[in-house]
Amino acid sequence: MASIRDAIEESVIEGGLAYTKYFIMGGLFYTCADMFLKNKGHLSGLFWIVAIATFILVLGFSLIVTQNVKNNSNKVLPSFNIFALLWQGLKGFVAIGPIVLVNMFLAKLTANFIVKFFMNVGLVSKGVIIAIDICVCAVFLSFMLTAYLLYANRFKVIDAYNIKLITKYCIDIIFAIFFFIPKLAFADLIIVGGVTYIFWLLFGIPNPICTYFWCVAFAWNLAVSAGYLAQVNYETIDYQENQSKENSY
Repeated sequence: MASIRDAIEESVIEGGLAYTKYFIMGGLFYTCADMFLKNKGHLSGLFWIVAIATFILVLGFSLIVTQNVKNNSNKVLPSFNIFALLWQGLKGFVAIGPIVLVNMFLAKLTANFIVKFFMNVGLVSKGVIIAIDICVCAVFLSFMLTAYLLYANRFKVIDAYNIKLITKYCIDIIFAIFFFIPKLAFADLIIVGGVTYIFWLLFGIPNPICTYFWCVAFAWNLAVSAGYLAQVNYETIDYQENQSKENSY
């Protein structure tokens, strides 16, 4: 069974190098946040350049972590080679971007259709609309996450569009994520919340140092999440596919 404890331990297995990488990634998030807050929501062209570059780097970062954990690599986090991160991020965006956009569009279309149906029969309320949105988004999110995991196996574009495997394992993937979210929230409450409480007592919040810490913590959360997804990938898709091959002989 996928373990958040293993994901957390693997995220810092490189020791000082891991913390340095999180510090650098946190700097990217801090730059975006600082530019956004200083411009008070009036987003400049420079902001979008930095934001898009950061998104591509983050995607490359997550994909490499997922593949490294799944392949039991000695190193979980990517190297300091920013060009390798950009390359993997761009490839991942080209591979996964279309399926994400299509599923987002279909999710919105499906949710609107279901809401209109309930409105026609007089069974609509704010609570019903929220429940419909959550359920529909969960279904289409499962498609996107499964495509992400399939692509992360070999970094082959065609793998992300294996409809047979996506429909076969999407429910298992989303259930694993539902169990993961409260576990990660609890870990953040203990680790991130504890450090934030100390900052609050000593300096008050928000302050630039604490904000930078939150950005670093976000980078760490990405690594933990990517590592956990790799475990889910191995224990669902890989395991069941191997079992099916063995049974077919």
